[in-house]
Amino acid sequence: MKTITAIYEQGVLRLTQPVELPEGTEVQVVIIKNGASAPKGNAASVLAAIAALPDETVDSEVIVTVDEP
Repeated sequence: MKTITAIYEQGVLRLTQPVELPEGTEVQVVIIKNGASAPKGNAASVLAAIAALPDETVDSEVIVTVDEP
């Protein structure tokens, strides 16, 4: 897993650094607003914390997590 900062602009997440992924690679993105702390604990508690977050539109920097093989 790798954490990368991105900026949301005009409906698109723009990564602030390059990633080495083959074209067409599907990734999962977890959005955490700057200033918010990432959930801690085991995988089940982290997923439960994410699932409990309210749906919202993000207009600030976000963190993009890419699982790398």
